[in-house]
Amino acid sequence: MVSWKLYEEEWIKCNTDGASKGDPGQSTYGFYSKNNEGNLIYAEAHNIGVATNMEAKGMAIWKALQFFLIQGYQQETNALSWRNMLAHNWKILWELLEMLENIQGIMSQMNTTVKHNFREANQLADYIANLAIDKEEKQQFQHYNQIPSMGMKILSIDKHQIPSIRVKTRKIKIINYN
Repeated sequence: MVSWKLYEEEWIKCNTDGASKGDPGQSTYGFYSKNNEGNLIYAEAHNIGVATNMEAKGMAIWKALQFFLIQGYQQETNALSWRNMLAHNWKILWELLEMLENIQGIMSQMNTTVKHNFREANQLADYIANLAIDKEEKQQFQHYNQIPSMGMKILSIDKHQIPSIRVKTRKIKIINYN
């Protein structure tokens, strides 16, 4: 069972994601933030041209951090791969090094944490990132009613803490003895 959980009042939860048609391919970043009651504060997505999936995910974190630094929020964001690179648990790809340094520079100026969420808990960030895949202009949403209806549905499910079911499957090898 995967669901959004309440957190401390002074924190803003931000989910990020990158979308890429191909790897590399046409790519976008997307992020959204909500307060401790689950209400939307801000969402943004933008087409970044041809990039890898990892570059798009990094761009999402970087853009979210820039936004929150300007707003003065304490932020929690999610991304397993980037969390592991920031903690030096994973090898850093050379093409991501400059972006990683930019992210670390912004993080040093604010109170932020990077965590991992399962895909089921990151559906709105994925949806928002994909909204921009074929658009030139930046997509911005500052109120719940500005998000397209599918995004409203996803946000409402999160706000009401309705869990998603995460099913882990594995392949079973069938041996025929005939």
